[in-house]
Amino acid sequence: MTLPPAVPDKVQFLEAIEVVLGWPLDGPDVPPTDVALSLLTQLTAYGQVLARDLEAQCGSVFEGSPAVIEARHTLGKAARRLPLPPPAGPDKAVVHRTQDVARLVQALLRAVGRVGEEQVRGSRPNFTRRAARHNEGSAR
Repeated sequence: MTLPPAVPDKVQFLEAIEVVLGWPLDGPDVPPTDVALSLLTQLTAYGQVLARDLEAQCGSVFEGSPAVIEARHTLGKAARRLPLPPPAGPDKAVVHRTQDVARLVQALLRAVGRVGEEQVRGSRPNFTRRAARHNEGSAR
């Protein structure tokens, strides 16, 4: 017997993001506040995990790479937005905030992917080779 994972996986979050971003802000189809708050809580927690992972991932890639620069920008947004408490206002405010966090999670996922590609390419400069070339030039 296999137990389901305690934490939803990336695919489940991607599906939830798609649902959240499809919510209308007005009309009879606005989701109930409790549903929006539940997804806001889950997406916020997932975003915090992604932000921690991305921060660690950035440390293994050359700081000046475009992927890391963009990731640092996204991490700044995450640091400002994810700790905010849920809105106490009407359903529309809760839905809007949940959509905002969903878009932020999308941005974090994109940044994780781009920094991961940099890791695979090995964008960290090889200072040993660079120093050896410099020393060869000095010896001449």
